[in-house]
Amino acid sequence: MYAVKVNYDLEYDSIYTQPLTYDSLCPYPIIFTTIDPDCDNVYVGIEEPFQHPETTRLRIYPNPAYERITIELPKYLIISNTTGRIPSTTIYHQWGSVILEAYDLFGRKVFKKEIIRAESEVEQDVSNWQAGMYVLRLVYQSNVVADEKVVIN
Repeated sequence: MYAVKVNYDLEYDSIYTQPLTYDSLCPYPIIFTTIDPDCDNVYVGIEEPFQHPETTRLRIYPNPAYERITIELPKYLIISNTTGRIPSTTIYHQWGSVILEAYDLFGRKVFKKEIIRAESEVEQDVSNWQAGMYVLRLVYQSNVVADEKVVIN
């Protein structure tokens, strides 16, 4: 979680640049840093991923592909749990890493790679993959959070 200090005009506020001790019981200063906010990570509401479903999709292009594909990670990861008495949906705005897997039409896993969150876009060489259709999926905490089909010629 990040907290960003802004003034009333929602501008970056850097008035406090020294470490502060917030409690007399804590003899050590609590180190903090002020980060210039990145407007891509400003959340306007909990419903944003539902109002803009494209932010939760995995994008792969070009499709069909020949030698390389570009994979764009979704902005949000959504895990829905409909088993049990109370259905729940968890939206992850931040995560450490996800697993990218590729399966052929016979269900055989042909590729697996860990991708960290800092990589919003990944290029993958597919020149040695056999021609055909593949399903690429993102796995987070043992749950498939996004998938997309791609044709390799």
